[in-house]
Amino acid sequence: MDKKTVAKSELAHQFEQLARLLEVSRDNPFKVRSYRFASRVIKNQGTEKLSASTIQELSKIKGIGKAVVDKSLEYLEKGHMSKLEEVRESLPKAIGVLATESKLPAQLISMIWKDLDFTAPEQIMAFIEERKKELKISDNEFRRVKDLLTSE
Repeated sequence: MDKKTVAKSELAHQFEQLARLLEVSRDNPFKVRSYRFASRVIKNQGTEKLSASTIQELSKIKGIGKAVVDKSLEYLEKGHMSKLEEVRESLPKAIGVLATESKLPAQLISMIWKDLDFTAPEQIMAFIEERKKELKISDNEFRRVKDLLTSE
């Protein structure tokens, strides 16, 4: 019997974060979909905790490949996914904070970074504040983004 386990919600969250960060980075959309799919599959597993053997069983599900199983096992064993850390470190700090902590659409964050080349919190806030209505950003979400960017 496997001794180590990981909460399915925790593992699913890791894949959702990876998908979002890759989406912001404009990585391969197939990878993004694959990691989102893995997150949904893991959330729907029958048990609350996953072990190495239950993670291996995921490979029997159509659409779950070796990369997902390997990353899941790495998370089980080490408590982190090196790919997630690698992607997180490749983002400018403010962009990473927005991607992981805000509810702003990934496409908007990507545009701010990749198209406008805004990475400084002041630039980002000025852009969002100017277009808050047009971007359909609520006052609450705007305050949250402002708090996130000013506290970094």
